[in-house]
Amino acid sequence: MLNQKIAHNFNIFLKSFPVQPRELKDKLFIISEEDGGLSDEHITSLRRYVPTVDDVEMYKSHKGPVSELHIVDQYMMEMCNIPFLSTQLDLLLTLRELPVGMSDLQPLINQKIRMCTQLKSCRSFVSVLEHLLAIGNYLNENAGKEKAKGIRLSSLTKLSQLRGRDRGFTLLHAVVEQIILHEPSLAAFTQELAEFETIPGGVFHLPFNQN
Repeated sequence: MLNQKIAHNFNIFLKSFPVQPRELKDKLFIISEEDGGLSDEHITSLRRYVPTVDDVEMYKSHKGPVSELHIVDQYMMEMCNIPFLSTQLDLLLTLRELPVGMSDLQPLINQKIRMCTQLKSCRSFVSVLEHLLAIGNYLNENAGKEKAKGIRLSSLTKLSQLRGRDRGFTLLHAVVEQIILHEPSLAAFTQELAEFETIPGGVFHLPFNQN
């Protein structure tokens, strides 16, 4: 009943697939291969043969005994009767890959936690933000806007994008100048954030070494 080329390839796969059609649905509820579930290779191969909408319509219109069909059609008939088959197969692979992915990400996650902890406890960084807030409110006042009560950390990346009449002079330069003028000890605040230095192109590569 199936397209000849697809049926031929599927039949080759089924010769090494140790699961009977009636067993397939239950196999999809077993996450681990060690517990009797499908192998990653079998799941990946089955995804290639998930019935299309037309396949489902064709097989569900079949009236004869399923047992008389070719083994390929028996499998397709079974697959047509499994709700959300494609999603189930994708979910199985995701659950298999998740522990490995989390293991690979764990060092980076731990580093991010250390970075956040270090940043949270850095009083100098808070003082730098206070200088930035003061300059921002000064600009707001001249522009007729209300004073801001705080700063979003996500807005820090825009400091180097706000330029003055001299296109080479940005708001970041202005903040640095004010800090060096009024509280020069803050110019070395990045030294308290050693964890950030371990990241290529780290966040705090600011021009605090200006004269």
